[in-house]
Amino acid sequence: MMSEHKQTFYVLDFDRTLFDTSAVVQHIEQFLMVEYPDIAETVGRERQRVEMSGGSYDMLASIRQHAPDTTDDLLASFVEHERHESLLLPGADALMAAIEHAGHEWGIMTYGGEQWQRAKLRMAGLEDAAALVIERKGKGERIAGWRDDDGLYRLPRELGSRVVRQIVIVDDKASEFAGLPGDDSTRGYWVRNAASALPSQEGSVPGGVSTVGTLHDVIAQERL
Repeated sequence: MMSEHKQTFYVLDFDRTLFDTSAVVQHIEQFLMVEYPDIAETVGRERQRVEMSGGSYDMLASIRQHAPDTTDDLLASFVEHERHESLLLPGADALMAAIEHAGHEWGIMTYGGEQWQRAKLRMAGLEDAAALVIERKGKGERIAGWRDDDGLYRLPRELGSRVVRQIVIVDDKASEFAGLPGDDSTRGYWVRNAASALPSQEGSVPGGVSTVGTLHDVIAQERL
């Protein structure tokens, strides 16, 4: 049995890494179009503007701004409908299973509004997974902040409060790897689809971060 301090912990991004966020955004805009066509068109324009500027769009916050009295009921109805869909990206289930089979643990760290991110986790069937929702970007720097003077990483409560020697981060945004400790206690995988990349996903990554095309590549390179 591998001791607690020798384990590797995998920090997995959610949107556009494990979860097909683009499909869900398309679905909710179609969902809105039936009952709230004006709102659907407005949030669609806002989303495109934010995404093209390199930002991350909180769909729920936008809907709440335009339909505050109906947002919660609308969201509950939409989540229940979407839970029957397959919303994980190719390789997501395989990666999570492979990590567990190898005797390691994983958790999700995702940026965005708490309610919207939790709703998407429910849609993906991952509501019971260890998940930390963060309000600002900068995962690499955050991970570095978990490291103690003894070189071990003390995970936050949301990720199990475990103490581990090594962190592996998997993300679709190059900027999220900035600030990672530059030694063998961390490594990363930038999952990049050049054909459909958004401005917010592009950039350069530091040493110790490999660029891969799919989550299956992560499994292969980690030898899971």
